[in-house]
Amino acid sequence: MGGERGVRAPASPPAAETTNLVVVQYRQGPRSFGAQTANDAVGVRMVQTLGVIDGALVAPPEGMSAEEASRRLREQPDVINAQPHVPRR
Repeated sequence: MGGERGVRAPASPPAAETTNLVVVQYRQGPRSFGAQTANDAVGVRMVQTLGVIDGALVAPPEGMSAEEASRRLREQPDVINAQPHVPRR
């Protein structure tokens, strides 16, 4: 600042990094027929169940981004919400 030597601007926080995974919340839980139907329709694979939200962490098929998979999952009638997974630091 102002030519002062040795003074640096504060580091900006790192941008949120996403993985190519999606967090999905289902109407009747991740093991329901509706969840399986939604997953099959989009082509995602369940990686881990998330009991707290009646959801799961899913992986899109090769060549599909987490954003695209999220959008397509949200179009399914048995899906409440789907968002790209952002890991905690």
